[in-house]
Amino acid sequence: MWLKSTYLLLLLGLPWSRGNWVKIYKENYHRPTYYNPSHSRANHVNYNRTQMDERDKALRLNEIMRTDFDPSLHKSYYVHIYYKGSVFCSGALISRRMVITSARCFLPPTTEPVREYKAKYMSVLTGLDIGHETTMVPHAVNAIYMPGHKENGTANDIALISLRKKLPSGTYRYIPLYRKIPKAGDSVQMAFLDPMEHAITLYETKVVDMERCKRTYEELGFTDFPFEPEYYCVSNVKHSKKTACSTRPGDPLIIDNQLAAINIFGEHCDEEEDSDTMDIYFGIRHTIKFIQLATDALRAFTGTGPFNVSAQTTTPSAIALAMQEGN
Repeated sequence: MWLKSTYLLLLLGLPWSRGNWVKIYKENYHRPTYYNPSHSRANHVNYNRTQMDERDKALRLNEIMRTDFDPSLHKSYYVHIYYKGSVFCSGALISRRMVITSARCFLPPTTEPVREYKAKYMSVLTGLDIGHETTMVPHAVNAIYMPGHKENGTANDIALISLRKKLPSGTYRYIPLYRKIPKAGDSVQMAFLDPMEHAITLYETKVVDMERCKRTYEELGFTDFPFEPEYYCVSNVKHSKKTACSTRPGDPLIIDNQLAAINIFGEHCDEEEDSDTMDIYFGIRHTIKFIQLATDALRAFTGTGPFNVSAQTTTPSAIALAMQEGN
C-alpha cells in the first residue's frame, strides 16, 4: 500500500515541479530590470524572480559581522573625517580606534594659511554611519599622529587619527592591512564616495607602470610633480559625459579585501573627454612601523593596553602631536 502512495505522490509532484519551473522561467524572461534614477545603484530593483528570491535571503547584520571581511558588505572601514563639523578628508579604519589618511589633508587651506588642526575639533563618521536614516553622532578624535620629515627633507605623506573611544566590535569592522608591495598590472579596487549616489563605490582597476604615470602627469602640466619611491600609480575612471573621477585624499586602495594603499593627493581629472586619469597612492607596507609606534603611543598615553617601552623615534613630532588632546 505504501508503495502505491509513494508512486501517486511522485506522479502528482512531477507535474507541479515542472509547472513551477516553467512559471519561474516565464517570469524571469518577461520581467525586465527596473531602474529608478532617484535610487542609488545599490537600491535598484530587479524584478527577476530568482533575483528577488535571493534578495529576500539577504544576510542579517549579525551574520554579516561573522563573515570574513568584505569591503562590499562591511562599509564601516571607509571613514569621513570632519573638522569643525565639515568633511575635509576621507580615510580607512585599521583598528577599532585608529584611522589612516593622507597627511596632505592637514595642509592649511589657502583661505586660512595659519590654520593649525587640533584633535578636539575633529570627529569621524564611518561608512556604516554615512547616509544613515537617523542622525548619527560623530565619533570624537583624541589625537593626530604624523611622522617627521623624510630623509630627503620632504614632508611625510600619511597620518593617523585615534578615536577617543573604541568602536563596538559587534557593529564596526576595520580593514586588515595588505603587507606586500603592489606591482604594475596588479588588480585593485579604488574605494571612494560616489557624489551622485552618495554611496561607497568600489572601482575595479589596475596599478599602472610609473613611467607611464609620469608621462600622463607631464601632459597635464605637472612637470615638477614629486614621485617618491613609496608611491604607486593607479588608473582612475576615464572622464566622460557620464562618468568623472571623484577620489579624495585618504581614499583606500584595496587588494584581496585588504588595505594596500592610501590616496595621497586626490583626483587629477582632465576635462578632455575620454582622457586617461591616474591617482597617486602611498603603500601601506611602508607605514607598518609608524602604525606600530603610534599604537604604542596611544596605549601609553591613555593606559588602554600594553605597549613597547623600548620603542624609540628620531621624530618627536609623532609623539608631540599625539598630546593634542584637550589643546
